[in-house]
Amino acid sequence: LGEIANTDEVINKLNKEKKHISENGAKAAEDLQVAAEKVEHLNKVKQKLEATLDELEGGVEKEKEPEVTWKRSVGKLKVNSKLCKKLWLILKDLKKSLRLRLEEKIMI
Repeated sequence: LGEIANTDEVINKLNKEKKHISENGAKAAEDLQVAAEKVEHLNKVKQKLEATLDELEGGVEKEKEPEVTWKRSVGKLKVNSKLCKKLWLILKDLKKSLRLRLEEKIMI
């Protein structure tokens, strides 16, 4: 009788342990599912952020284009301005030279 009671006690302990292991396994499976859903959600968020980053980088490049064009135009205008100043000085000297020649011819 003592042996049967002892065996029953061992069986009860094993059943409790089995139940506990089963509950822990179910909880672990549930936790794993929740973690998998979080990973899936975070991957979607990451994709959206990457798409937004690509759009922003594209926008920055588009914004830089007019600035580059403007800087080139300013550079060309500076060169043209220098050329105009040189031409103006040449024309001024030419006018002076022509005036002197004309005065010389008039005096002759």
